Amino acid sequence: MRIALLRSLDQYLLLTAALLTTTHAQFPGTTGNIICPAANLTTYTSIYTRQVFNITCGSDSSNDNTVNTVQSTSFQACVEACTTTPQCVDVSFVGTTGSGTCYMKYPATGTFLANPSIQRAAYWYTLPNYSCPNDNGAVYNLRNGANATVECFTDHAGGDAAMTITSTLEACITTCANTAGCVDISYAPGSGGLCYLKNTLAPGVTNYGVWGARMLTQAASGGGAFTASCPEANGTVVSDVNGATWTIECGLDRAGNDFEQLYLNS
Repeated sequence: MRIALLRSLDQYLLLTAALLTTTHAQFPGTTGNIICPAANLTTYTSIYTRQVFNITCGSDSSNDNTVNTVQSTSFQACVEACTTTPQCVDVSFVGTTGSGTCYMKYPATGTFLANPSIQRAAYWYTLPNYSCPNDNGAVYNLRNGANATVECFTDHAGGDAAMTITSTLEACITTCANTAGCVDISYAPGSGGLCYLKNTLAPGVTNYGVWGARMLTQAASGGGAFTASCPEANGTVVSDVNGATWTIECGLDRAGNDFEQLYLNS
């Protein structure tokens, strides 16, 4: 009887997903590197799209409806490639970290096949858009290398460089990431989606009508000057026009080894 009920891992995952449809309670999961076999029967959440995938190590699907095949540097990279490939809902990765082949498939069906040389990830569902207070402190990643941390109900008053209207907090952050000199946003969801782009980072004040986000890393191609104040900008990572990254360390001096002195206004 047990064999008949659990004749395939696919059936087990589909049954589990059906039972959890209303709440989307997750298996233990990660947003980082997917390391098999430790990641077996966990979930992976895309760092860009919030799509959630079920991970099964040492398995493949009999579904041969491959929509694309690419070379990937890791299992994680394979899954992330799937999130940008039309129709892809299932991947099989063959290889190791550093080099491998990523088979993207549609749909996520077929008979379960045990294969120790293959790692599989099947799309489950997509998390809702970022919102407050649920995602306070979360890091939103963009594919251009920029990212920002969500600061719920925090407004860094002043420094408004521009204002636009966006439908989501993510869209407001993306607009900032693509705007030279933008270091912070204040998003007002209750005011029709007003998105304020800021070019300075003043001390934060509590404002329950604002969903804030502070840029942590700006894309190397973003250009523009970065203006910030301490201690609010402590730990912020910025990229210069040459692509080098710098971490702001407020109130810290690495004494000695001075080789030049310059006078600058910021």
